[in-house]
Amino acid sequence: MPNRISINSLRLLKNEELIALNQDVLGLQAYVVKQMDGVYILTKDMEEVNVNTCAVAVYNSTDEERTIHLDFADFYLRGDVSVRDLFERRDLGKYKDRDFSVTIPAHGTRIFRLDGPERGERTVYEVECAWLQDYQEIKNHKAFGTAIYEDDGNCSGGAKVTGLGNRDSNYLEWRNVYSREGGLYLMSVDYQCAENRELICQVNGVVVKNVEAHPAHANEVASEQIEIRLKPGMNRIRLSNGNSWMPDIDRMVLLKK
Repeated sequence: MPNRISINSLRLLKNEELIALNQDVLGLQAYVVKQMDGVYILTKDMEEVNVNTCAVAVYNSTDEERTIHLDFADFYLRGDVSVRDLFERRDLGKYKDRDFSVTIPAHGTRIFRLDGPERGERTVYEVECAWLQDYQEIKNHKAFGTAIYEDDGNCSGGAKVTGLGNRDSNYLEWRNVYSREGGLYLMSVDYQCAENRELICQVNGVVVKNVEAHPAHANEVASEQIEIRLKPGMNRIRLSNGNSWMPDIDRMVLLKK
């Protein structure tokens, strides 16, 4: 007797809204916004970059049911935000920031579409969404001197990148840094290191500054600030060091001046 797929599984596979999200014309990968006690919140733009619509997934990696409040400021949405459940394919209404709560079963996921009247520019870029040029997990990364992700509860997204630098190709790069109008920004690089280290910051292929990184206490995250200029639209920001090891990188934060 042939195996039969359940009705619920079939509904999920044929869900046109989830299919549209997966095959959105932008082709962007969702990135982690934050991690709270084993619950991961991910987001990605839909249809256009930095418009008033985005998709949000909430994944519960724990063995217990969890209830959390979504902070719409994490997605830079302002005002009353319309929430649509893409699994259930129904509108849930309009909510103010942190008024919307969601309960996630153990090892479950919920996916929503958020629409707001206004959206600010993205300011936080976790290292988990950066491009690592020499990244690989086939060989021992220490023996081959390549960067790798490492869990760290001191870091904002729960992880960092370690093993960067020591040759020109072993760099990280944020390739989707959006600025609506361009102009001057204050860029903060959050990092960890046990000894003094250095990194080189490039914006759109131009070296901006050599940054000296100094260790903080007890593996705490330290920060250095750089003034940079972005062009309107998409920008690339690269951190590298071709001659010596870089500090471990947590994230960067951009504030318009």
